[in-house]
Amino acid sequence: MNRPARPAVSTATPWHFPVPTTTRLPNGLNVWHFPMPGQHIATFELVLPAPLSAEPADREGLATVALHTIDEGTTAHPDGRIGELLEGHGCTLHGTARYRYTTFGGQAPSRRLGDVLPLFAEVLTDPTYAERDLAHHVEAQVAGFDSLLASPRQAMRLALRRALFGEAHREGRPGAGTPATLGAITRADAVAWHAAHFTPGHASLVVAGAVDLDDVLAGLDGWFPDSPAVVARLPCRRSPAGSSSWISRVLCRRRRRSRPAPSPATIRTGRRCVSPGIPSRGPSPAG
Repeated sequence: MNRPARPAVSTATPWHFPVPTTTRLPNGLNVWHFPMPGQHIATFELVLPAPLSAEPADREGLATVALHTIDEGTTAHPDGRIGELLEGHGCTLHGTARYRYTTFGGQAPSRRLGDVLPLFAEVLTDPTYAERDLAHHVEAQVAGFDSLLASPRQAMRLALRRALFGEAHREGRPGAGTPATLGAITRADAVAWHAAHFTPGHASLVVAGAVDLDDVLAGLDGWFPDSPAVVARLPCRRSPAGSSSWISRVLCRRRRRSRPAPSPATIRTGRRCVSPGIPSRGPSPAG
């Protein structure tokens, strides 16, 4: 019996992180474009220099609440309609207010990113922050704080941060605030936080997928406050290899904003770990 010859095994091709094309727009926004032919799901991530240390001490958790409420409605599309439009294009949004920066972005089919980015820019520029939406997310974060204390793993992390940084340091306190500070947050606070920190200056937008840079920039034309609709774009440049390592870390550490279920309390018995109950939907603590 003649058997076919085994295929030859070739040397593996080394993989390198894609080299982006970077563009700095006149409004201060840095755009990092990673062209990835064949990648039919595009990812976009906005990194904002909005640290939790900028929150008022008596309203800690404001960054998280403002971020979670931002896509509930806009002036042109209130009462959740903006979310329905984004979902109609197959887009999901996510984001996290971290101790040193805030991320906000999403995923969408590459062929529909041109329709998604103008809606994303609308969310960034004109959220309504309706009182009922704000109250809902404040209540969710208060419930999330109770879940945090009920989880041994999360309670341990909180205690470790308190021991490392001290309660006087922002990183030694809960990232999403406490019930006392969350309860003091008002709509005016959320609007002021958005106006101060959700601006293109010093922010970076990372886009990866089978999309052209010109299509990306055209979709961002709505995020140019106090500027003409069509702006002069600065020359693009190729970033040197290795300079995008921090971008890869941001992409890999991304978390969803869609209020994942918190980890339930665990009981270790011998070699088995029992996890009682079914986790309910609720916010996860900021890392």
